[in-house]
Amino acid sequence: MNTSQQEIGTSSAETTISEVPKRMARRHDLDSLRAVAMLLGIVLHGSLAYFIMPFWPVQDVNQHDGIGGMFLMLHGFRMPLFFLISGFFTAMLWRYRGLESLVQHRFKRIFLPLVIGLLTIIPLMNFVTDFVTENAMPTFGINAPSMQGVEPESPITVKPVSLTDSYPQQDIFDAAFSGDLGAVIANLQAGVDVNAKEPDKRSTPLQIAAFAKHKHIVEFLIKKKADLFYRNLDGATALEIAYFVGAYDIAAVLKGAMSETKPIEFEDNFLPVDDQLVAPDSLAASYQAWLNGPTWNTSNDPFAFNFMHTPVFHHLWFLWFLCWLVVGFIFYSKAVEALNLKQLPNWLIVSPLRYLWLIPVTMFAQQFMLMPVFGPDTSAGLLPYPHMLLYYGIFFFFGALYFDVNDESGIISKFWQMELGIGVCLFFFGVEAAVGDVSNFESIIAPEYYGLLSNLIQVTYAWTMTFAFMGLFRALFYSENKKTRYISDSSYWLYLMHLPLIILFQYMLRDVGIPAVLKLVLICVVSSGILLLTYEFCVRYTPIGTLLNGKKTRSTESTE
Repeated sequence: MNTSQQEIGTSSAETTISEVPKRMARRHDLDSLRAVAMLLGIVLHGSLAYFIMPFWPVQDVNQHDGIGGMFLMLHGFRMPLFFLISGFFTAMLWRYRGLESLVQHRFKRIFLPLVIGLLTIIPLMNFVTDFVTENAMPTFGINAPSMQGVEPESPITVKPVSLTDSYPQQDIFDAAFSGDLGAVIANLQAGVDVNAKEPDKRSTPLQIAAFAKHKHIVEFLIKKKADLFYRNLDGATALEIAYFVGAYDIAAVLKGAMSETKPIEFEDNFLPVDDQLVAPDSLAASYQAWLNGPTWNTSNDPFAFNFMHTPVFHHLWFLWFLCWLVVGFIFYSKAVEALNLKQLPNWLIVSPLRYLWLIPVTMFAQQFMLMPVFGPDTSAGLLPYPHMLLYYGIFFFFGALYFDVNDESGIISKFWQMELGIGVCLFFFGVEAAVGDVSNFESIIAPEYYGLLSNLIQVTYAWTMTFAFMGLFRALFYSENKKTRYISDSSYWLYLMHLPLIILFQYMLRDVGIPAVLKLVLICVVSSGILLLTYEFCVRYTPIGTLLNGKKTRSTESTE
C-alpha cells in the first residue's frame, strides 16, 4: 500500500501524512467514512426545511415525510460514527508521534479553525439567518392566500373569516403550528375550544404556537383567553416551552400575560413557581418522566441556560467537543502509560461481545437527553452538556481502544451486513418508540419500562449502524483512490462553510412549486459544487488549506 500520501487521513480536522512514521498504513476506508460522515451534514441541514422543524429559519411550502425519516435515520448514528473515527486517529497519532505532537496537531487543525470560524463563519451564518427571517413573510397555510389587514407583530385586528376553500382545511393544532392565523380564527368561529388538547401530548394551540415560535398566534390566543398555566403531558406550560426553544420574545409576552392574569412568584425572574400544577398521571407522563429523568433543565437554571443552552458554536459544535475530548485524551494517555496498558483483550473490542458493555454504558448517557427525539442531542453552547459530552466521548474513546487492538483483518465489522439489517429494523421500531404515540406499546410493556425500551433501541441502533458502515466502507474503499482522497481532503472545508449557502438556497426555493425531494437534491448539489470550486481555487493551495489539511503543492501534492 502506498504510504507516501497521508497515512492517517487529511480531512475532518484530523491527522495528515507527515505527522506519522512512513511505516504506518493509511486507513483509506476510515478516512473516506469520516469524510462521508462530515458531508452528510450538508444533506441533513439541507433537509431541515422540508419537514416539521420549528427552530429552522426556513420552512418550505412543500413538505415530505420521507425526508424527515431520512433525517432521523442518518442523525441516529452519523455523529457517533464520526467521533469513533476521530478517537481512532487520535490514538494513532499519539502512539506514533507522542502526546506533545498530538496536542500541537489538534491545536492547529481543530482549535484554530474553530476560533477563526467563530469570527467569520458564525457571523456570516447569523447574517444570512437574520436576512432570511426578516424577509420571509409568514405563510398562512401552505399555498394559502395572505390575510388582508393582518400584521403579525401588530395588535390583532382581523376581519372575520370562515372555513372556506380559501384556507387549508386544517385543524386548529396544525394551524397553530404552521402560523396560519386565518385558519386559527376560522376554527374558533366554528366552535373549536381555544384550549382544545391534541391527542398525543395533550398540548393546547397556545403551547403548539409557542413551540413553533409564532408570536402572532400566541398573542391572538392570549386575547382569546387561552389557558396560560395549563401543563401538557410533558409537564410544560407554554412559557416553559417558549424558553426551551429559545423564543424569548414569546416568553416575555407569556410572562407578562401570566402576571396580569393572577399573582405569581418568579424564581430568579425566570419561570413561575407553582408546585400545585403537576403533569397528569398517565403512560405518556411516566415515559417522559423516565426518559427526561435527571436532565439539566435549562429553563429553570439561568447558568445552564446562558452557558449551555444558548447557541455559540452552531454547526461548529463538533470542533468544540473534539477540543474537550482531546483534553480528556491527555488524561487517558497518562493513565495508560502509568498502567503500561497496550491494549484491552480483543473480545472486549472486536467480537460481538462488545455489545454487552457498550450498550449499557451508552444507555446511561442516552437517558439524560433533553427531549424525546430519535438519536442524540447536540450542544452548541459555550459549555457542553455533561451527558452529551459523555455520550460522544464513549464513541471517541472506543475508537481509541479500537486502534490499539490492531484490527487489520477487519474483525470488528465482519458481520456488517447483518448489523445493517438489524439497524434498519431497529430504526422503524425505534422512531415509533421515541417520537410516536406511546399508547401503541401500552399492551406490550409496562409504563415504567417504556423509557428503558426507547433508550435501548436508540443506543443499539447507533452502535449497529456504526459498525455496519465501517464494514461497508472497508468493502468499498479499502484501497487508495484519488477521487475519494480528494473528497476526503475537501470535506472539512465543505462542512465548515456549507450552512450559510444551504439556508440561502432554501430561502430562494421556499415558494417554488417543485417537489421537496428535487429541491433538496438541487440544494445539496449546487452548494457542494460551489464549495468544491472554492476549495480547489481558493483554499487547497493557500494558507487556509494548510491550516485545515496540511501544506500541498500543485506539482507534488505533498503535505508538510
